[in-house]
Amino acid sequence: MILQMQKMDMLRSCGENGYIALENVAVKLARKDVGAAVQWALQLPEGLRDSALYYVAHACADKDPAAAAQLALQMIGQNSVSEYIETEIGGFRKPTEDEIRMGERNRALSDVVERWARKDLDAAMEWAEQLPAETSETALRAIVKSQVAVMIEDGANLGETLAAIAELPADLQPAAVEQLVVAWKRESSDQSMRADLANWIKQQQSGAIKDNIIDRYCLCDVNMDDLPFAMELACQIENNENRAKQIRNVFKDWLRWDHRAARRWLDNSLLPDNVKADLLKQPE
Repeated sequence: MILQMQKMDMLRSCGENGYIALENVAVKLARKDVGAAVQWALQLPEGLRDSALYYVAHACADKDPAAAAQLALQMIGQNSVSEYIETEIGGFRKPTEDEIRMGERNRALSDVVERWARKDLDAAMEWAEQLPAETSETALRAIVKSQVAVMIEDGANLGETLAAIAELPADLQPAAVEQLVVAWKRESSDQSMRADLANWIKQQQSGAIKDNIIDRYCLCDVNMDDLPFAMELACQIENNENRAKQIRNVFKDWLRWDHRAARRWLDNSLLPDNVKADLLKQPE
């Protein structure tokens, strides 16, 4: 253990290769003695501590998911962070190192709980429901995503999956829709499936939950065939600021994929002239 600690200063100076080495050490220790691996991780400098706990949690997630989930809770970070963060003036910037680190706990927690739910759904649900509200929401969303993925892997069709999603509490539906969108992006080129999903979203009651579902749909790396659906949904967002943001994002992607189709949609849209002009000012 002392020898491993002496290597940490070298790991921090090795960039990506250093973190690969850190993962190798963490996994090796966790397979021999999870308790010792945790103590090792907790003694590391702040810049390495969360990453080491992440690796230890993953190493023991299949054998002892409850212990792995508890490890994730010991990480410092609390919030997810995107690859890019929107600024107040409508641009984007890379997250800082601190913001990236703050995202590690929720990512670790989600990954571990998803695997736990596949193995023992009831136990994962019971554990998630007793957590503090914000953390519980993260864990429950992970469970929902895992179950949607299992349904799709087991051959459930879109109608069956959407019916199951409709039975979920409203605040968990966006996570389920996100998983569904990711699944058909990965596994299906069925145009009618995308249309059915978009139509289901359109039929949901207006409000914050529907807005959140549309946000998830639009942010799931939609391709050229999905853009008309994404734009139609973006225009239905109730919150004015969010609606303008998503219309801008989808239109920018549409210009990149098919400039003529995007311009044709814009020309025929009912958007105010000043909004149309602003959209055309975006770099393609």
